[in-house]
Amino acid sequence: MDIRDRIVRFFHERNVMAPFSRFYRAMVLKMNQHEDEATTSGLTDGAPLEQNRIIFINRPQPIKFINNRISTAKYSVPSFIPLFLFEQFRRYSNCFFLLIALLQQIPDVSPTGRWTTLTPLILILSVSAIKEIVEDFKRHRADDETNRRSVDILREGRWSTISWEQLLVGDVCKVVNNQFFPADIVMLASSEPQGISFIETSNLDGETNLKIRMAHPDTARLDNTQALADFTATLQSPLKRSSIDRQTNTHILMLFLILLTLSLLSAGFNELWMRAHSDWYIGLEEAQNANFGFNFLTFLILYNNLIPISLQVTAEIVRFFQAKFIAMDVEMYHVATDTPAMARTSNLNEELGMVKYVFSDKTGTLTCNVMEFRKCTIGEIIYSAPGPNEKLEDTLLYQNLQRNHPTAGVIREFLTMLAVCHTVIPERVGDQLNYHAASPDERALVLGAAALGYEFDQRTPRAVRVRAAGRSEEFAVLNVLDFTSARKRMSVIVRTPSGEIKLYCKGADSVIYPRLAGGAHAQYADTTLSHLELFACDGLRTLVFAVADISEQFYQDWANTYHKASIAIQDREQKIEEAAMLIENNLRLLGATAIEDKLQVCTGLCFYKFELM
Repeated sequence: MDIRDRIVRFFHERNVMAPFSRFYRAMVLKMNQHEDEATTSGLTDGAPLEQNRIIFINRPQPIKFINNRISTAKYSVPSFIPLFLFEQFRRYSNCFFLLIALLQQIPDVSPTGRWTTLTPLILILSVSAIKEIVEDFKRHRADDETNRRSVDILREGRWSTISWEQLLVGDVCKVVNNQFFPADIVMLASSEPQGISFIETSNLDGETNLKIRMAHPDTARLDNTQALADFTATLQSPLKRSSIDRQTNTHILMLFLILLTLSLLSAGFNELWMRAHSDWYIGLEEAQNANFGFNFLTFLILYNNLIPISLQVTAEIVRFFQAKFIAMDVEMYHVATDTPAMARTSNLNEELGMVKYVFSDKTGTLTCNVMEFRKCTIGEIIYSAPGPNEKLEDTLLYQNLQRNHPTAGVIREFLTMLAVCHTVIPERVGDQLNYHAASPDERALVLGAAALGYEFDQRTPRAVRVRAAGRSEEFAVLNVLDFTSARKRMSVIVRTPSGEIKLYCKGADSVIYPRLAGGAHAQYADTTLSHLELFACDGLRTLVFAVADISEQFYQDWANTYHKASIAIQDREQKIEEAAMLIENNLRLLGATAIEDKLQVCTGLCFYKFELM
């Protein structure tokens, strides 16, 4: 398999397109994305490989793609009238009233005037058009601000600066630290170890936690201009409508069917009555000459008030003012950032009224999502983190280390694990070391280890370095078994400076305890569990830490199994999980940590209604 096929398979299987990066320099490839019509909302799986387009990197594209100009607006000046009319006449009610208005123009058919339906319909469309123009003008202004931002791209072997709207499919661009980028991209390489970058997707999903993206091994080496310039490869990887609109369409359709039924019945009974009566003094000669179809259209116009013409215009006006009230709601105004609430599209306002139950966890909702290391239990002894004015030398943990307490070895192993078992990236700014992590929990644990004398200092492509007790130690990172909601644990396999292979595993007590050597009766298990209950009663978030010694032969055999699972085409996640379970056992308990997530400042009481499913 050549490099092209390997890259294609990698990006297709991992679905690594990641918009809105904020952290760490990355070399990225802009990819154009189809705007396929979807019948359901939410995320969808990637299309089969044979349905994907071919993107040529650093080469002209064989077909013409659309440009990278971002447009969240619905309309342009020339397209406004046709698109607006199309959108309005997707509503069955407007189609119905247009039909009635057209029927009323037929001489001698309408029992009412020609303009009784057409005039209100024009008024409705005018009100809707004004609302759409105001909202779309705001979208255009926001789009222009985004499109005019600058980006560095590689063309003809040189870096040049252009605006984002000039970016083309197949361009290689450079995204620097804290930069926002409005494009669908694939990461080729990074200036950070192991081709890792951290991104924030809060503009998409509201999540402020950083997410990890890793470059493919075949492209991670492209860390200089010349290598990128010489690199060539190929890569294979609707209008929103509220439920009220959908329900209204359904009801309008039902009412229209009822109207047709009434009109047919009326026309039919009229035909029967006219055949049975020939009273000359009533003057029914013209009516007697009218056929069934003519009478049907007459009754259709006569009964058209069954569907209220004011329904849509009333809904449009209500939505417009609802959006204004949302923006003016002082209880949804964030003073610190001077940010009011914003209804980006008033067509979805009524979705808020459909909420019946609100389910919430505490992180980021009731809490600040800012974690601080508070306590830990090691070898059945609880230790607190050093206070702001407290020296490390004055803490019980430091004294137990210096006095060779019976648990001193466990303490060193525990602190080493705190500083090693994570995916945090250190960044040195002057004399200060900043940590960037995929979750605030990991960052808090690394900061806690540093406060206790074990400072995570550097990450290289294959190792991490820790400073402790005045010396520096380097641990080779062999494998990282990521945390998932199903696994509820994370493991790192390292080779220590002495050459031993160890597996460090941290996670919830419910998944770590069954994997201990000796199970629930393992050393320190009972006391640590009671300490976990104390931490939980204090509202602290807990993690259990354990270690396992791995023999060289066992690791080599397992590494082959894990590699096969990681490149599997089908059921990869399940196979990786099965491979992880082969090595994440016979653990030795070290202790547990307790992290505080402070509560949000509340100005009132919040009530949540929960329903057991």
